[in-house]
Amino acid sequence: MRKLLLLALLPVIGIMPALAQSRVLTGKITDQEGQPIPFASIRIKQTRAGTSADADGNFSIRVKNNETLLISGSGIVPRELEVGDATVLNIKVARKNTSLAEVVVTALGIQNQKDKLATSQSSIKGQAIAESGETSVLNGLSSKASGVQVVRSGGEPGEGTYIQIRGQSTITGDLQPLFVIDGTPVFNTSFGMSLAGTSQQSRLSDINPDDIASVEVLKGAAAAALYGTRAANGVVLITTKKGRAGGKISITLNTTYSLDVLNKSVPLQTTFGQGDGGIYKYGNRLSWGDIIADRTGGVDLTTGAAHLLLPDGTERFAVPNGTTANPHGGKNSKTLYDHSKELFHNGYFIDNTLSLSGGDDKTVYYASLSNLSQQGALRTGSDYHRKSFSFNADRKFNKSLRLSTNFAYSNVKSQRAQQGSNLSGIFLGGLRTPADFDNRIYQGTYVDAAGALYPNRQVAYRNPIGANTNSIYDNPFWIINRITSITEVNRALGSFEANIEATPWLSFLARTGVDFYSDNRTDNYPVLSANFPGGDLTIQDLSELQFNTDVLAKVTTPLTSNINFTGLVGFNYNNRNFENSGTDVKSFILPDAPLDLGNSAGASRFPFNSRSTARTTATYAQLNFDAFDQLILNLTGRAEQASTFANTFFYPSASLGWQFTKLRGLDGSNTLSFGKLRASYGEVGVQPVPYLTNTYYVTASSNVIVEAFGSSLDASSPLYGGGYLRSTLKGNPNIKPERKKEYELGFDLRLFSNKVSLSGTYYSNKTTGAIFGVAVPATTGFQTINDNAAEIENHGVEADLGITWFKSANGNWNISSSLNWSKNKNKVLSLKGTKQFGLAGFASVLSSAVPGYGLGALWGVGYDRDAKGSLILDGNGFPTVAPSESVLGDPNPDWIGAITNTIKFKTVSLTFLFDHVQGGDVWNGTRGALTTIGTAAETGTRALAKTDLKTYDGATIAAGTTFRGSIANFGAGPVALTQAWYSSIGGGFGTATGPQFIEKGTRTRLREIALGYSLTGFGFRQKTKLQSIDFSFTGRNIVLWTHYKGIDPETNLSGPTNGRGIDYFNNPSTRSYLFTIKINY
Repeated sequence: MRKLLLLALLPVIGIMPALAQSRVLTGKITDQEGQPIPFASIRIKQTRAGTSADADGNFSIRVKNNETLLISGSGIVPRELEVGDATVLNIKVARKNTSLAEVVVTALGIQNQKDKLATSQSSIKGQAIAESGETSVLNGLSSKASGVQVVRSGGEPGEGTYIQIRGQSTITGDLQPLFVIDGTPVFNTSFGMSLAGTSQQSRLSDINPDDIASVEVLKGAAAAALYGTRAANGVVLITTKKGRAGGKISITLNTTYSLDVLNKSVPLQTTFGQGDGGIYKYGNRLSWGDIIADRTGGVDLTTGAAHLLLPDGTERFAVPNGTTANPHGGKNSKTLYDHSKELFHNGYFIDNTLSLSGGDDKTVYYASLSNLSQQGALRTGSDYHRKSFSFNADRKFNKSLRLSTNFAYSNVKSQRAQQGSNLSGIFLGGLRTPADFDNRIYQGTYVDAAGALYPNRQVAYRNPIGANTNSIYDNPFWIINRITSITEVNRALGSFEANIEATPWLSFLARTGVDFYSDNRTDNYPVLSANFPGGDLTIQDLSELQFNTDVLAKVTTPLTSNINFTGLVGFNYNNRNFENSGTDVKSFILPDAPLDLGNSAGASRFPFNSRSTARTTATYAQLNFDAFDQLILNLTGRAEQASTFANTFFYPSASLGWQFTKLRGLDGSNTLSFGKLRASYGEVGVQPVPYLTNTYYVTASSNVIVEAFGSSLDASSPLYGGGYLRSTLKGNPNIKPERKKEYELGFDLRLFSNKVSLSGTYYSNKTTGAIFGVAVPATTGFQTINDNAAEIENHGVEADLGITWFKSANGNWNISSSLNWSKNKNKVLSLKGTKQFGLAGFASVLSSAVPGYGLGALWGVGYDRDAKGSLILDGNGFPTVAPSESVLGDPNPDWIGAITNTIKFKTVSLTFLFDHVQGGDVWNGTRGALTTIGTAAETGTRALAKTDLKTYDGATIAAGTTFRGSIANFGAGPVALTQAWYSSIGGGFGTATGPQFIEKGTRTRLREIALGYSLTGFGFRQKTKLQSIDFSFTGRNIVLWTHYKGIDPETNLSGPTNGRGIDYFNNPSTRSYLFTIKINY
């Protein structure tokens, strides 16, 4: 027993000397002014032991005599000191002059001090993107950088986003900026956006915003010139989070729940029922019927034996039409339905991200797993689910070799909602439905007069009992319950990088990256859908693969005692492949069979496929001179060849900066802490899409007749089926990249000990050789040729202001603001051979390129005017139609701006962001169509004629008469706006459909508001062993102030394209309320 006791005590006895030698050391870390340094890292040298200070700089660590502590952290100069035999040790550290040492990422992923740049570049922290609550990186950038306009296409989960930097510079080329993640170019495609169908995602939405460390926006040509023909629209450099050395694994769990609420609905009238001319008409397309409130109420009268049989046994019969004597006919019910809101409920999403990071002095790593599940605001048929994984690691093998790798994978599944100019668009049929028709009954069995049954008939306001096989417009409840549009995307990003420090002055870098995604889409329209009465199934596979390699050598050496030189030379290879294949089948054999491409006759099956490849090689060089620590000269050049054009093209840039506060007398000033002037010039381009150099052959259509008996070359021809024809689009072997030249002048100032920062930039750029299809004489055998035939210019001003209003000495209080403002003037200078080129829209109103106007100008037939601009009126006092088309509006805003205010008190923070867009016209085509139909709110008013009034069709409304409509004065006295006006040139389907529905898009928005609180106290950390728990409540798109009468002036029918300012039955946006909890271990 005594031996057993001694054996049990031996471990205790063995550690007693060690315990006697170690002790708990406590203290506080502050700067030279006594302000605490929160969350500084404290490590024991040559061990893995360590800890972190709390938010007030306090720390506690077990040490031994004479051990050495390593103190490090963001914004401080690392320090070493021996602990001696102290038990309390307060440590002072020096703050870095962060205003002089802020490091940013520039072209090719090269890091540089921001104050050493001679070009304009905006920096956005990843935290700001994550705290915005947006599930897309692009949307998280909104309002956070001057000169950058981010516009959501609509309110669908994962919907495509348009981003524009310093105006539009191309007509038909790629208009998105180049996106680069950790040095590797990546796709941001939104394939398939059009005026009809479903909205599609921007591929950058595949990236988890919580993995982003920072975003740099290269706005000017000089800053982006090293990317050549892919940089005309600017470059967005994304850096992902990396691990941190410290010997301790950090684990973070971030969970967000969001409630998404319909932001604004389309105003509709509920006074008048279905019908025409003030009379109820059963199944009529219009809502110019009787006054609903004047009906008797109760059950409708019915007529005929044919009826609709519902699953619960209820029968619905036709209702007799009204007459002049009895305008209500058999329609007695006064029940009203809100068709602008009935399809919606509160959407939501849950987003979980688990990440871990760590490392030592040689290796760092970061990994994350995330799962986003989002249900849209539609009751069904709209969702978005993203699962992602990312990993990166960096290993320094010795003083010369460092290797790093990045990998990310995401799986995105979504169901897209129908919208736009589309017989199956949710709002197109839904908002046209009369206020007295119940859309919730969307399907039933039609029973004809003889008793024959026709199951699964669609029911809609123009087909109330399912008597017809075509409902004209789909019932919106049919759409969300029966029509499906499902996508599944698998995406992988990867890169590998090797850095070799051959000598103290010579280094090499080799980087290879791959971006690949596949997008599988299944679109199914059941039998009796308005677009495809026989049914339609399309299964489509899209994929893009990009391979990119950069190899470069870098030299850093002093040329003299006052001049430092950095130079690099490099080579780039880029290969991009695109494939699109699938099959579309129509006219189903079995109406209710499972989805099967074999469910149709051979003649109704239409396979399709296309593919393209673009290869680019380039050599580039950069020379940077830093003289007397105040003059910066940067020269770059890129010589580029590509498979999409002939010859080699060179893209130079030069930038010059002068930090004038280095002059004697200004150096060290607290009033003017920093000042820099800069000027730059650069050239970049837009690469032509593949194969414009070639004339190709296309499959023949049925209208191509090859003999007198009428046989054709299309696939259905029994004699000549499957023939090909030479395209009417002529190839252009002389096609060149579009070229953009830009000048930039600017300044950067910091005042009052860096409490105020101010930057301003003026730029002017011109694109020559912009490509579009130019008509050619018919005698050539062709119709068009793509040619470098247009010129576009942009010039503008950008300003950024940052102010620290108050910062307490102990660091508890910090109140600050940041403001960005920009104004861009865009103009199409010339279009070879044409006065107008359509980009997107309709025959009535087209977003177009027109010489002398901003790109995207709204083009259509307006009202006729005299030389002074006054309306030319007809004999009744109404406008007349112009004899030809002209520019009706400009969707480009006059200016944009945003202000962010932040208030912090200890661990509580409040941030709110307002943004404003001044001007920019929007064609409210939704309102136009609904005025003709009679469901628009403005058509539901009644007015009293105080004098005799003329109507558009020449009738007279006697004084003292109350009529449906309103009173207007176009310049010749008051007139009555009645159904006659709205069904002709005053409505959305007349010969002049533009001017009366073009509205200003001016708006102010409370874009974000966030309240946060962190548990980080010393006692909390000791008890829980956690670093912190962060709580935040965020509101997004909370308030919109605008006079625009539609759902949102930010919406755009054609999505992220250069066709702007078109609102036509787009799905509405949402405002969101988010709660986030973030646990850091």
